[in-house]
Amino acid sequence: MALIVAVAIAGYGWILSPHLAYLQAVQRYEPFVQDMTARKNDVSATLETNRRRFETVSSELETLQAKFFTPTQATAFFSDFETLAAETGCTVTSLDFAFAKGLSGSGTSAPEPAIAVHRANLTVLGQYNDLIGWFERLQHRSQEIWIDSCRMELADVRTGKLKCNVAVAILVLDEEED
Repeated sequence: MALIVAVAIAGYGWILSPHLAYLQAVQRYEPFVQDMTARKNDVSATLETNRRRFETVSSELETLQAKFFTPTQATAFFSDFETLAAETGCTVTSLDFAFAKGLSGSGTSAPEPAIAVHRANLTVLGQYNDLIGWFERLQHRSQEIWIDSCRMELADVRTGKLKCNVAVAILVLDEEED
Protein backbone atom coordinates (compact mmCIF):
# COMPACT_ATOMS: atom_id res chain seq x y z
CA MET A 1 0.00 0.00 0.00
CA ALA A 2 2.86 2.34 0.76
CA LEU A 3 4.14 1.60 -2.72
CA ILE A 4 0.82 2.64 -4.27
CA VAL A 5 0.78 5.88 -2.24
CA ALA A 6 4.41 6.57 -3.23
CA VAL A 7 3.61 5.90 -6.93
CA ALA A 8 0.49 8.10 -6.66
CA ILE A 9 2.50 10.96 -5.10
CA ALA A 10 5.28 10.55 -7.67
CA GLY A 11 2.72 10.40 -10.53
CA TYR A 12 1.05 13.50 -9.18
CA GLY A 13 4.39 15.33 -9.04
CA TRP A 14 5.62 14.14 -12.45
CA ILE A 15 2.43 14.02 -14.52
CA LEU A 16 -0.49 15.87 -12.99
CA SER A 17 1.26 18.78 -11.24
CA PRO A 18 2.96 20.20 -14.41
CA HIS A 19 -0.36 20.11 -16.30
CA LEU A 20 -2.17 21.87 -13.46
CA ALA A 21 0.56 24.52 -13.29
CA TYR A 22 0.26 25.00 -17.07
CA LEU A 23 -3.53 25.39 -16.86
CA GLN A 24 -3.18 27.92 -14.03
CA ALA A 25 -0.65 29.90 -16.09
CA VAL A 26 -3.00 29.91 -19.08
CA GLN A 27 -5.81 31.19 -16.87
CA ARG A 28 -3.59 33.98 -15.50
CA TYR A 29 -2.40 35.03 -18.99
CA GLU A 30 -5.77 34.81 -20.72
CA PRO A 31 -6.74 38.45 -19.88
CA PHE A 32 -3.31 39.57 -21.13
CA VAL A 33 -3.81 37.69 -24.43
CA GLN A 34 -7.31 39.14 -24.82
CA ASP A 35 -5.95 42.65 -24.17
CA MET A 36 -3.20 42.14 -26.75
CA THR A 37 -5.77 40.83 -29.26
CA ALA A 38 -7.93 43.92 -28.70
CA ARG A 39 -4.89 46.20 -29.11
CA LYS A 40 -3.90 44.37 -32.31
CA ASN A 41 -7.40 44.90 -33.70
CA ASP A 42 -7.26 48.62 -32.79
CA VAL A 43 -3.85 49.01 -34.42
CA SER A 44 -5.06 47.17 -37.53
CA ALA A 45 -8.09 49.46 -37.81
CA THR A 46 -5.91 52.56 -37.34
CA LEU A 47 -3.44 51.27 -39.89
CA GLU A 48 -6.21 50.70 -42.44
CA THR A 49 -7.56 54.23 -41.85
CA ASN A 50 -4.09 55.71 -42.25
CA ARG A 51 -3.50 53.65 -45.42
CA ARG A 52 -6.71 55.00 -46.96
CA ARG A 53 -5.77 58.55 -45.94
CA PHE A 54 -2.29 58.07 -47.44
CA GLU A 55 -3.78 56.87 -50.73
CA THR A 56 -6.08 59.91 -50.82
CA VAL A 57 -3.23 62.32 -50.12
CA SER A 58 -1.00 60.58 -52.68
CA SER A 59 -3.72 60.93 -55.30
CA GLU A 60 -4.16 64.62 -54.46
CA LEU A 61 -0.39 65.13 -54.63
CA GLU A 62 -0.21 63.54 -58.08
CA THR A 63 -3.05 65.78 -59.27
CA LEU A 64 -1.30 68.85 -57.87
CA GLN A 65 2.10 67.91 -59.30
CA ALA A 66 0.54 67.56 -62.75
CA LYS A 67 -0.26 71.30 -62.64
CA PHE A 68 3.41 72.25 -62.25
CA PHE A 69 6.06 72.29 -64.94
CA THR A 70 9.33 70.42 -64.60
CA PRO A 71 12.44 72.37 -65.65
CA THR A 72 12.54 70.40 -68.91
CA GLN A 73 8.86 71.06 -69.63
CA ALA A 74 9.29 74.77 -68.82
CA THR A 75 12.16 75.07 -71.29
CA ALA A 76 10.10 73.33 -73.97
CA PHE A 77 7.06 75.50 -73.18
CA PHE A 78 8.96 78.77 -73.56
CA SER A 79 10.76 77.62 -76.70
CA ASP A 80 7.41 76.71 -78.34
CA PHE A 81 5.95 80.25 -78.18
CA GLU A 82 6.97 81.13 -81.74
CA THR A 83 5.86 77.77 -83.15
CA LEU A 84 2.50 78.03 -81.39
CA ALA A 85 2.06 81.59 -82.65
CA ALA A 86 2.88 80.57 -86.22
CA GLU A 87 0.40 77.67 -86.06
CA THR A 88 -2.39 80.08 -85.07
CA GLY A 89 -1.46 82.73 -87.65
CA CYS A 90 0.28 85.08 -85.22
CA THR A 91 3.83 86.38 -84.95
CA VAL A 92 5.93 86.81 -81.79
CA THR A 93 7.83 90.09 -82.15
CA SER A 94 9.50 90.24 -78.75
CA LEU A 95 10.13 87.86 -75.91
CA ASP A 96 11.72 88.60 -72.52
CA PHE A 97 12.17 86.12 -69.69
CA ALA A 98 12.08 86.78 -65.95
CA PHE A 99 12.74 84.12 -63.34
CA ALA A 100 11.67 84.75 -59.76
CA LYS A 101 12.95 83.07 -56.66
CA GLY A 102 10.64 80.38 -55.46
CA LEU A 103 9.49 78.69 -52.33
CA SER A 104 11.33 75.90 -50.59
CA GLY A 105 9.44 72.69 -49.93
CA SER A 106 9.69 73.13 -46.15
CA GLY A 107 8.47 76.73 -46.12
CA THR A 108 11.83 78.03 -44.92
CA SER A 109 14.44 79.70 -47.04
CA ALA A 110 16.68 77.19 -48.76
CA PRO A 111 19.60 77.57 -51.13
CA GLU A 112 17.70 75.84 -53.95
CA PRO A 113 13.99 76.64 -54.20
CA ALA A 114 11.61 73.75 -54.75
CA ILE A 115 9.12 75.90 -56.68
CA ALA A 116 10.17 78.75 -58.95
CA VAL A 117 8.05 81.24 -60.87
CA HIS A 118 9.12 81.61 -64.48
CA ARG A 119 7.71 84.57 -66.37
CA ALA A 120 7.78 85.69 -69.95
CA ASN A 121 6.76 89.07 -71.33
CA LEU A 122 6.01 88.86 -75.02
CA THR A 123 4.45 90.81 -77.83
CA VAL A 124 2.32 88.95 -80.34
CA LEU A 125 0.90 90.36 -83.60
CA GLY A 126 -2.16 88.91 -85.27
CA GLN A 127 -5.81 89.20 -86.15
CA TYR A 128 -8.24 89.15 -83.23
CA ASN A 129 -9.49 85.61 -83.98
CA ASP A 130 -5.91 84.37 -84.40
CA LEU A 131 -4.93 85.88 -81.03
CA ILE A 132 -7.93 84.23 -79.38
CA GLY A 133 -6.86 80.91 -80.93
CA TRP A 134 -3.33 81.47 -79.61
CA PHE A 135 -4.67 82.11 -76.09
CA GLU A 136 -6.88 79.02 -76.25
CA ARG A 137 -3.97 76.82 -77.37
CA LEU A 138 -1.84 78.33 -74.62
CA GLN A 139 -4.45 77.53 -71.97
CA HIS A 140 -5.21 73.96 -73.14
CA ARG A 141 -2.29 72.36 -71.36
CA SER A 142 -2.30 70.01 -68.40
CA GLN A 143 -0.09 72.41 -66.43
CA GLU A 144 -1.35 75.70 -65.01
CA ILE A 145 -0.48 78.84 -66.97
CA TRP A 146 -1.28 82.29 -65.61
CA ILE A 147 -1.73 85.28 -67.84
CA ASP A 148 -0.77 88.09 -65.50
CA SER A 149 -1.57 90.88 -67.92
CA CYS A 150 -2.77 91.35 -71.44
CA ARG A 151 -2.96 94.61 -73.34
CA MET A 152 -4.18 94.81 -76.93
CA GLU A 153 -3.91 97.75 -79.25
CA LEU A 154 -4.37 98.27 -82.94
CA ALA A 155 -1.05 97.77 -84.73
CA ASP A 156 -2.12 98.33 -88.35
CA VAL A 157 -5.38 100.00 -89.33
CA ARG A 158 -5.23 98.73 -92.92
CA THR A 159 -4.84 95.02 -92.04
CA GLY A 160 -6.68 95.08 -88.72
CA LYS A 161 -3.74 93.42 -86.95
CA LEU A 162 -3.56 93.81 -83.22
CA LYS A 163 -0.49 94.10 -81.05
CA CYS A 164 -0.90 92.11 -77.86
CA ASN A 165 1.49 92.54 -74.92
CA VAL A 166 1.18 89.52 -72.64
CA ALA A 167 2.81 88.59 -69.34
CA VAL A 168 2.74 84.82 -68.79
CA ALA A 169 3.76 83.03 -65.58
CA ILE A 170 4.24 79.34 -64.79
CA LEU A 171 5.31 77.45 -61.68
CA VAL A 172 8.26 75.11 -62.05
CA LEU A 173 8.71 72.27 -59.58
CA ASP A 174 12.20 70.95 -59.03
CA GLU A 175 12.32 67.39 -60.38
CA GLU A 176 14.04 66.15 -57.22
CA GLU A 177 11.35 67.60 -54.92
CA ASP A 178 8.85 65.16 -53.42
